[in-house]
Amino acid sequence: MTNPNQWAAVTTTGERLEEGPTMAAVRAAILAKPMYHGLDWAGVRRRFGLTFQRIAPAPPRHKAPMSEHRAARAAEKEARRGAVFAGAVEAAKVEGYQWITRESVAARCGVSVGTVSNAYGDMRALKRKVLQHACDVGISVIVAQGLADGHEIARNADPAIKQKALQSLDV
Repeated sequence: MTNPNQWAAVTTTGERLEEGPTMAAVRAAILAKPMYHGLDWAGVRRRFGLTFQRIAPAPPRHKAPMSEHRAARAAEKEARRGAVFAGAVEAAKVEGYQWITRESVAARCGVSVGTVSNAYGDMRALKRKVLQHACDVGISVIVAQGLADGHEIARNADPAIKQKALQSLDV
């Protein structure tokens, strides 16, 4: 397999004169040959029409199929991620999407606080995902909170969902 950073000096006819890891290494190897003795690099390039060309790396190798154990672990991870998201949606319905915390989400879905962090990173990303989900499926309580905040996602929601959310505020 060739190094993806491999370079070659190529003539106008396509012949490779020299290969190396850098252009400077290729240049030095060519100038070290006796037939080019006394010529500078510009002279060699002009006389032989040399250009540098990056040698294409080998095609990517196909990954081996996932083992049963790894597939099971990936499924468990995705299930935990789904549970965290469902807990975040429930917490947002009760507490308000702005006020959800890692601790409240973890308590609702029965996982550790670290699992919540591992699943979604920062809380801003999780809150945006919850609000986007609420706008997509029409959870008016959460959409109304987003509209009250003037959040961009809620403002760009479907007009029918926004109207339903605003009506839910009129008690």
